[in-house]
This record gives sequence, structure tokens and C-alpha cells, in this order.
Amino acid sequence: MRGLRQMLFILCLLSGLAGCSWFNFFSFGSDEESKESDTYQKGVEAYQQKEYDSAIKHFRSVSPKSPNYSKTLNLIEKIPMQRAEKAIAQRDYDTALQELNKIPEGNSNYPKAQQLKTKVYYESALINYQKASSSMRIPELEKLANVASQTKNRENMLRTIQLIGDELNQSTRATDVNTLINLLRSTVENVRDSEVIHAGLKHAFEAYERFNRQPRLRNQLLRLIASLKIQLQ
Repeated sequence: MRGLRQMLFILCLLSGLAGCSWFNFFSFGSDEESKESDTYQKGVEAYQQKEYDSAIKHFRSVSPKSPNYSKTLNLIEKIPMQRAEKAIAQRDYDTALQELNKIPEGNSNYPKAQQLKTKVYYESALINYQKASSSMRIPELEKLANVASQTKNRENMLRTIQLIGDELNQSTRATDVNTLINLLRSTVENVRDSEVIHAGLKHAFEAYERFNRQPRLRNQLLRLIASLKIQLQ
């Protein structure tokens, strides 16, 4: 009888120890999940406050085994676009372009990133033109017109044509006028947008009225006007 009691006592003791081990195991797992959930929430809060470096730091601490892991990846993928839009608002186009280039094809933001690149390239060239010295204004305007032609964005094209027209109205040197007429031609030629062509034609007529007493410039403008009229047919 005494031996039986001792055996029962030992069994109870072992059972108690085993119970404690299982309790500690599950308790440990629960603590880890709680910590990762807190980390994820801190990352979300940082993301919402646009503290992206802090958000990424928290998100990267979330284990792949966490139920929030896929959510962290989705938010991390959105951060370059958020940074780019912030940089564009601040007219920091170099940073904006760096962030937009981080968005790979297949990302849901990729189409929007390509559109914003068009805006960034043009706005950056526009700033360079606006800041240029008098001797560099036309070369910088040529670069701006080249960007506008490549992007084929109507708003950019119209804005650039207006700037070319403004320069034509202010220029007095024949060499500068000749360059600007050629620039107007290269910007508008082969364009199928009638609004853009009409804008180019308007400035060509205005320049003709101003320079029609200079044979070389007059003939150059007449050829341009004829070419643009043909494009409208």
C-alpha cells in the first residue's frame, strides 16, 4: 500500500511538471505573437504619420510567420509612392525620381509612377529654364521642349509652345529668333493633336507679323505656317 501511494505521488508530480512545461510553451508563443502585433501596429502608426523610415524599421521586425506579415509587405511596397508624392509637393524632383524608380513593373502603383515621372521630368526641366541666365534661357528652353515632345503630354506641349512664343516676342537678335522658329517647328511638327497645332500656328502668325520685314525670317515663318496648316487637314 505504501509503495502504491509513493508511485501515485510521483505520477502526480510528473504530471504537474509536464503541465507547467506545456503552460510555459503556450505562454511563450502568446507573448511572441503579442509583441509582433504591437510591432506591426507601431509600424502602421508611423506609416500613417508619414514617418516612413520608422515604419519600415517596425515592419521588417515582423516575422514571416506572423498573420500580419503580408500586410507589412503591402505597406512597404506603397512607401516609395508616398515618398515620391511628398517630394513632388515639395518640388524636390531629384528625390521624387529616385523613389519612383524603386517601383517595379507589376506593382499596383507602377502605371501611376510612370505618369508621375512625366511630370517630374518636365517640372525639373521647367525649373532649370526659369532659373537660367539670359544667355542660357534658349538652350534650357530647347531642353524643355525636347522633354515635352518626348512625353507627348498635351498640357506640357501647350505650356512649352507658350514659352517659345513669349521668347519670340522678346527676342531681337536674328540668330535667337531663327533658333526659336526652328524650336517651334520641331515641337509642333508631326503632332496630331489639333489643339497643339493651333497653338503653334497662333505663335507662328504672331511672329510673322513682327518679323515680316526680314526676308529670311519671313520666309522661314511662311514655310512653318504652311506646314502647320497641312497638318490640320
